Amino acid sequence: MLSAILERLWLDVQGDRMDTRQVQENVDLLMDLIPQEDAGSWVPEQAWAEDAAAAVAYALRCRQNGQAQEAAWAARRAYEALDHFVIAKEGIDTNKAGAAQLVLAHPLVQAELLRQQRDLRELLAENQEDLLQVAQRMRQRAKVESEVIFQPKPR
Repeated sequence: MLSAILERLWLDVQGDRMDTRQVQENVDLLMDLIPQEDAGSWVPEQAWAEDAAAAVAYALRCRQNGQAQEAAWAARRAYEALDHFVIAKEGIDTNKAGAAQLVLAHPLVQAELLRQQRDLRELLAENQEDLLQVAQRMRQRAKVESEVIFQPKPR
């Protein structure tokens, strides 16, 4: 369901606009997808699921109300998903001194921050080309880059 809603949002950005009702329905569906803390025993994937659903919900709310803060929160949740992923993947003890700096310095986290900077620069470019082309390019990069990040390495 999350993938379908994200796909619909990309189509919206590329010109196949959702109406107000559709946007709200998707926000409501996403809120139901976010795992609740009292939903049973916690597993590491729960944090990633929450971050993913929340990021898309914030992006939809930005589409709904035009508030830049919603977009910033969406980007923050993308960063937090990688933060959680790196902590789990590397077995970082977040209670130890220097853990936050270790996570921030990780190549995956740095790559995400650079991607976000690149996308913002592109969106804010003075001689910006057609926004439709920018959206298409960003969508393709997002797909390719997410596959690279979360793809298991061959043994």
